[in-house]
Amino acid sequence: MPKPFSLADGWRYDINSIKERPILGAHIGTIAAMWAQVEATLGVILSMLLGADSVVGTAMYASIISEQARSAAMNAAASEKLSAELMIQYSAIMNSIKTPRKSRNKVVHGLWAISDKRQDCLILIDLKKYVRQLSFMQLGFADPRRVDLEKWSEATKDHDASLMEYKEADFIEIEEQILQVMKNLASFMHELFELRLPTTKDFPPTPN
Repeated sequence: MPKPFSLADGWRYDINSIKERPILGAHIGTIAAMWAQVEATLGVILSMLLGADSVVGTAMYASIISEQARSAAMNAAASEKLSAELMIQYSAIMNSIKTPRKSRNKVVHGLWAISDKRQDCLILIDLKKYVRQLSFMQLGFADPRRVDLEKWSEATKDHDASLMEYKEADFIEIEEQILQVMKNLASFMHELFELRLPTTKDFPPTPN
């Protein structure tokens, strides 16, 4: 588990910081690639659920940016197509995705700093808190009389407390969580394939 970073060790950030820790940085790319596979498998499962409507349905799914909206689309299709037993299994898998997804989002969308005193970790900067702190700093330079020093101090403390150090074991833990998700999804996908969910082609023709 990542833990709070000690400010006593000092840190620095620029767009090339991560290149100075190539082994740790590679894990960020690995996590991004693994999650892309998760999304691809979810798309395949959706296409199996939609059957004859899979081409249009998956195109619509791919165009949805919001993760919450994507999950809602998946859940709607699953509730219509799956048996009660399979729906329980599906819900358990989707619930198991939530924690790895949050971890992945932090890793992939985070700002990464390093410490010259610490070769064993990367430091995750909370983007929102970082920007808020910088906004007070910018205002301080532009018009010091307008700065609320108490709020600036609070923003700085809040930012400093949010810094988290990630060692290689922390990245590996996230990768293992995602790998388990991938295995669960693959198993469920193969189960659906064996069952071969009915499509409109399986229904008898409508009488004239």
